This record gives sequence, C-alpha cells and structure tokens, in this order.
Amino acid sequence: MSNFPIQTATACQYKWAWSTIFLSMGNTASCHRCQGYPLKLHNFLDFHNLPQKQDDRQKMLAGEWPGNGCEYCRDIELAGGLSERADFINDVEDICPPEVKAGDLTATKVTPTILEIYFSNVCNQACTYCGPQFSSQIAAELAKYGPLENIYELDGTYEPVKDYEERKKLLWQWMEENSQHLKRFHVLGGEPLYQPEFEECLQFFEGKVHPKLDWCIFTNLKHPTHKLKEKLDRMEKLVNENKIGAISFIISQDCWGPEAEYARYGTDLKNWEENFNLILEREWALMFVHSTLTCITLPSAYELADKLKEWRKVKNIGHGWNIIVHPSFFAPEIFGHHMTEYFDKLIESVGDNNGHAYEYLEGFKKKVAAKGVDVKEIMRLRNVLDKLDERRGLDWRAIYPWMDKIMKDTIIHG
Repeated sequence: MSNFPIQTATACQYKWAWSTIFLSMGNTASCHRCQGYPLKLHNFLDFHNLPQKQDDRQKMLAGEWPGNGCEYCRDIELAGGLSERADFINDVEDICPPEVKAGDLTATKVTPTILEIYFSNVCNQACTYCGPQFSSQIAAELAKYGPLENIYELDGTYEPVKDYEERKKLLWQWMEENSQHLKRFHVLGGEPLYQPEFEECLQFFEGKVHPKLDWCIFTNLKHPTHKLKEKLDRMEKLVNENKIGAISFIISQDCWGPEAEYARYGTDLKNWEENFNLILEREWALMFVHSTLTCITLPSAYELADKLKEWRKVKNIGHGWNIIVHPSFFAPEIFGHHMTEYFDKLIESVGDNNGHAYEYLEGFKKKVAAKGVDVKEIMRLRNVLDKLDERRGLDWRAIYPWMDKIMKDTIIHG
C-alpha cells in the first residue's frame, strides 16, 4: 500500500516532497534523475515551487510523464522492472508534504520535506564517469589537457555561477526560516567532508534543535582518518543531545579491487576501508552504500556485495544502485547482452530475499539486455578511456581485458 496519497499512473513523491539545489550550477530539480530548471537570485527562496516544477506536478496529476528526465523511470517500468518512482512511493514514510497530507490531492504548490544540496564541485577524486560540475579535480584536468569529449561537461566549457556566495547566504536564510519542516537534509558535492561548507553545516545544526531530521552525508570516504574521527565526535554529540534525529552516511563505492580504484580515480581502498570501519563502530551512525552501475563497475560489483555481507555482521548496512545515464557511453547497455553475466553475479550475491534491491537489479538487467550492442558508443568509450589513461598513467586494457576483447571483436565484425 502506497504511503503517497496521490495515486495517478505517473505520480511520483519525488516531485512533491523533494528538492535538489545545485548551488554552483544555478539550477534545481525535484528528482536526481531530472535535468532541473534555472534558479536565479530573485526566485531562489521559492526553489521548490518554480512554475516549471508546478507544471510537472500538474502533468503527473493528469497521468502524464513530464519528461525532463522522468523517462528514466518510465523506461524501467516499461521493461517490467521496479523503478525508483514506484519504490520511493512504497517505501519512504512520513515525507508527504503537509498540504497533501492534510487532504489536498491536487496541490502543486507545496512545502518540501527533503532538501538536497550540492554546494560546490570541490572534490578530492576524479571518478572516471564524473564531470567537472561535480569534481574540481576533473575541471583542473580539462583545463590542463583539454576536452575529453565533444559533449557538454567534458568539452571543458563548464563554468560555475559567479554569485555563489550570495546564493549560499539565501540557502542558509531559507534553512533558518523553514528547516523545521524538513525530514531529511542531504549534503553532496564534490566531496562534502573535504569542503569548507561542511563546517557551516555542523555549526548550523549545533545551534539548532531538529529532533526529527535525518542529516544524510554523501561521501566518497577519502579523508584523513584522524580528521574524520574529529567530525564523527561532533556529530555524535549532536545525536546524543537530541539536536538532530539521525545522521546517515551514504557512502559511494561501486565495486571492489583494481576496477574500483580505476573507476573512482583517486580512491585508496585501504583508506576507504579504514574509514568505513571507523563509522561502522559508531552505533548511532546509519550507513548505506550507494553504487553506480556502469560498464566499468558492473563486472566486479558482486565483490562489493560479498564484502557487505561481512560488514553486516556488525550492524545493518543498506545498499542501493543506480544505473548511469550520462555520459551515455558509460552505460552498461551499450554492451547489450554481454552485461547479462555480470548482472547475474551481482543478483546472485544480493539474493532474492533482499526485497526491492533484487527487483531493482532484475529491472536493470531486463532494460540492458533488451538493448543491442551499440558500436558507436563503444568507440566513444574507448576513445575517452585512452585519453584518460594517457593523462593519468593508467592502462584500462590490463584491468578490463574482457572489454578490450569485445571492442576488438566489434570492430572486426561490426
């Protein structure tokens, strides 16, 4: 039974409850799958109810797909899988906007209960499938060596907004006036633990009382362990003093072994595991591992799933996946049926008793298997990986021999 009372064919609780603000990019969205809409200084404080967002909600009330990225869930559902839209409505409790909760099932101007902030692109990693808008390391690489691809973000044209500090002041103003309505506050990057804004977040919550709020920190865990301990001590005090309801760590890792360190360039798995275990020891710290499925992370994704079985002997750890959309040449579906065996390994590790996680992966598998091998996209991928290897002194062919073979066969046989 859905917890979201609006029951049209396309209604998504994301659109009503959730707002993401990309502070340095100058836009906002009500789903992490959507491209978002421009956000200016004059309408910043009404970020959740921009006319475009209200139009999207109106379309969903009419049973229509709004577009702008909603095709991600639409396509998974058409393939017979369980989408984030459907799973989010069924599983997430008590985030319904107060206007809808009070009985107005036609409301399109509503109060957000989840706020997600991407402060800046300051980051200490350069993940292979990421871009300069989320990584200052990639931005510096593009400035030094030039474009990786002729698509936006990898062509070197990304420029952050010039009024970032003014926007940040408006954000904290909104938080001062409205944060009591939030059920979740998400902080992403870049790398939040590496950014100076993380100190601003700590100071804000140390000066307030939000006993029902879950502060979710998305992190790659690349951090000096002694500095992480200092931050954990301050967060533990927030929880113990009931100044905040819960603190969750959404930890980024896609797979394991050499593939993990290649895909998330800059990762040191030894440091990552040490920091992971440090958080694991804190009883109050909620933990969730977030994995991105790409053609270079899927093959060893099952190894990470196997390691999680051991960590769960200490406490419960959630695990979720999304499948990459952009850049399109990193999507598993460009290899079509060649990806099936890797999905099978991951699904076997997860097990069919793992509820929606199992259904998610089966849905992804069906979507990918339904695609044919995309020669054009495979060649784009090869070109980008070759350029990255030249810049970083790496060798993707040694790490992914199976992919090298498929590429050679594709060229020979078309």
